[in-house]
Amino acid sequence: MSTNRKFSWEELSSLNQKHNAHVAVRGKVYDVSQFLSRHPGGTDILIMAAGKDVTIPFECYHTFSDRALKTLNKYYAGELVSNKYPTFPEFGSFYTTTRDRVQKYFESTNQDPKNSPWMWLRYFTMPAMMVFLWFAQMFWLRHSILLSCVAAVFMGWFSALSAMVNHHDASGPPLTSRCGSTTAYHLQLKLVEESVASSSVSSN
Repeated sequence: MSTNRKFSWEELSSLNQKHNAHVAVRGKVYDVSQFLSRHPGGTDILIMAAGKDVTIPFECYHTFSDRALKTLNKYYAGELVSNKYPTFPEFGSFYTTTRDRVQKYFESTNQDPKNSPWMWLRYFTMPAMMVFLWFAQMFWLRHSILLSCVAAVFMGWFSALSAMVNHHDASGPPLTSRCGSTTAYHLQLKLVEESVASSSVSSN
């Protein structure tokens, strides 16, 4: 495809299938059809992004490295000459300074922001506590209304935390089946399903 091709947003929006998936970043259009299966964030997110200007999510999820942009440049297809929605200006000094400081913090503390022991501990502890407290209410503490209510309160708290952390992270594009959080998410669903199944058996 010629690199001097001009795309309108109407034309870009029509290029949204696997065989012709195009995205726009900062006014440049890229044909990512051949990259779908190799995208570290998974195929689905690129298919959802196809036909759209993805400048903001692209720059948010690829903050600490220019590797993604270098890869994207290999698939350059042309220029986006119109846009359906307002576009955003280049990042200012406040953003870049803050980003650089955060990146240096992770590097100096030898932490991976997408994969840390604390992250895994949270992913497994929250659903485990939900199941534990459910059994506590149904079996171990059923003789005491007060203790059952206390267990219910804490179960609700862990359920909310799980939704805020596990489900949120598992739905994030950079965390897919190739990374840890979706695996943790599916394990959590499995634990909840097993507890519901146990409840059905005990009630019968």
